[in-house]
Amino acid sequence: MVTGLLIALFAIAAIANSRNSVENTGSAFFIIAGLFLALIGIYHEGTYPHDFVSIWFFIIASIAYATIGISLLFTKFRRVGIAILIILPVSWVLFIEIPWQSVAEDEIFGVIVIDIMVLLHIYTFQKLKNNR
Repeated sequence: MVTGLLIALFAIAAIANSRNSVENTGSAFFIIAGLFLALIGIYHEGTYPHDFVSIWFFIIASIAYATIGISLLFTKFRRVGIAILIILPVSWVLFIEIPWQSVAEDEIFGVIVIDIMVLLHIYTFQKLKNNR
C-alpha cells in the first residue's frame, strides 16, 4: 500500500514538471496505477479482487508509460521515448512467452520493467534540471 502511495506522489511530481499535456495524461494514468497497487495490499492473495487489481496495475502502468513514451517523442528526449516504447511490447511478449514458475516471478519481472521506465523518466527530469 505504501508503494502505491509513493507511485501516486511521484506521478504528481511528474505532472508538476511535465513538458506537455500528453505527459500529464500519462502521469495521471500512473496515479491510477498507484491506486491499483495500493488495492493489492487491501485484498489478500487468492481472492478475485486481488487478481483483478494486480493484473490491472500492470496494464495501467503500461498504458501510463506508453503515453509518457509518446510524449517524450515530442521533446529533446526522443531516444528515451523510443526506448520506453520498445521496452513495453518486448516486456509483454517476454511476460507471455516465458514459462514462469510462480506468480511472484512474473510480478517481479513486471515491477523491474516498471522500475526501468520510471528511472528513464527520472533521467529526463534530472537532465533537464542540470541544463538549467
